[in-house]
Amino acid sequence: MNTYLLRLSACLFLLISVQSYSVEAGFPYTHHMVAPGDQHTCALDNNGVTCWGSNEFGQLNVPILSNPYRISSFYNSTCALDDDGVTCWGLSDGFDYNNGKPFLINPIQLSVGYRVVCALDDLGVKCWGDYSEQKAYSNPVYVSAGGYFSCVIDDNGADCSQPRIGGDPSKLNVPSLTNSKQIEGGQNLACALDDNGVVCWGSNADNALNIPPLSNPTLIAVSAHVCSIDDNGITCWGFNGEGQASPPMLVNPRQVAVSSHSCAIDDNGITCWGSNSHGQLNVPALDFDFDDDGINDFTDNCPAIVNIDQADLDGDTQGDACDSDIDGDTIDNQNDNCPKDINASQEDLDGDGLGDTCDSNKDGDAWEDAIELELGADPSDASDSYIVTNFYVDIARKENTLELSKDIDTDEDGISDALEIVLGGDPNDADDSGLLNQIKDYVVNSIGKSVPAMGGIGLLALGLSMLGLGAVRKCKPKIVETKH
Repeated sequence: MNTYLLRLSACLFLLISVQSYSVEAGFPYTHHMVAPGDQHTCALDNNGVTCWGSNEFGQLNVPILSNPYRISSFYNSTCALDDDGVTCWGLSDGFDYNNGKPFLINPIQLSVGYRVVCALDDLGVKCWGDYSEQKAYSNPVYVSAGGYFSCVIDDNGADCSQPRIGGDPSKLNVPSLTNSKQIEGGQNLACALDDNGVVCWGSNADNALNIPPLSNPTLIAVSAHVCSIDDNGITCWGFNGEGQASPPMLVNPRQVAVSSHSCAIDDNGITCWGSNSHGQLNVPALDFDFDDDGINDFTDNCPAIVNIDQADLDGDTQGDACDSDIDGDTIDNQNDNCPKDINASQEDLDGDGLGDTCDSNKDGDAWEDAIELELGADPSDASDSYIVTNFYVDIARKENTLELSKDIDTDEDGISDALEIVLGGDPNDADDSGLLNQIKDYVVNSIGKSVPAMGGIGLLALGLSMLGLGAVRKCKPKIVETKH
């Protein structure tokens, strides 16, 4: 076929086909992406890049890539960014996108259009292919290769006047926009996302400029039809000859990309709709569980760390297993004296390194705060621990004077029913000895071994003796006895 026929076929393709290229929407992404071409689709999952559909032009022959992290497709071609730069495969109207590719420094975005590829790196925008010249931009932050029109967002706003061979930039004069966040060039139209929502301009074929009501749109994708992600999911408009503008029900969609067909990533993975002439909608098995914990990366609140329980104490959608501030009090876990309790003040009354908010004995005396409160002592004042101590001394005296039989021990816990009742315990439950459990804890913690079996008097005597001798080192209680 001669050159004239090749060019004619390319022109006819653009005129009669609404399936010419894929535009990625939403930047930047996580490490998962989907990029539909004309009759094929590619996806980026945990194993790298996988493509399916037609392979007539080698569009499924994915080359060896080193840690790919972005992909973009057009017609019968796909390009990827990896550790080595840009690599492309497939042929679109005989055009090889590898020809003329420049050296890139830390590229972060990639967009493939009709006979052109654009990338955004540390030095700005770099495009190669059918360009008459490279336009200069001031601190560009977004680029879209599009059909005949490439668009860029920089310090001066949105611009679609990058010279292209065969293109007429005057047809796509950008309207007034406010704080543009995203811009996408389609076939003969372009759309942008700014503070006011979605704005489209250019050709109104198939009512592509008639934007339906949207609620807080966050992403757009443009071909001959347009799709947008908003609070209600995905809404599409424009050409719908093969159902590409009729999205199915999706759950929390986070990316959308369009071509002859449309694809999206949601909580369930990748879903595609529209033309399926070559199986391009038949998504194969993909790996979207990076940490292999049985929860896919789209819903996993710690996708790189195993956390089957998905615990999220502060409700910030970042799981506790990977959250550097579990309680959400703005203090990193490593420096927080109560990492699981909000305590921005970091108060620590007894200076034991455990914040008051999570310290069960914040004044550092011999008694837990709960017991001090129960008995009328101040859990913030170590000097009044004698109130609790005297209570136990009184209990010991009562054990000798109670009329109730000291021999009855219903739950066989070594503590008489009479004493358990006085202590607020349950004489029928061996695990509930009331306040006497605190004496056990202090004895065990102090001498480092189990409490020997003994009656209530023996246990109280041992506990109080240790308190009196200073064996419980937190704070020697002041014993103020009263006469009886």
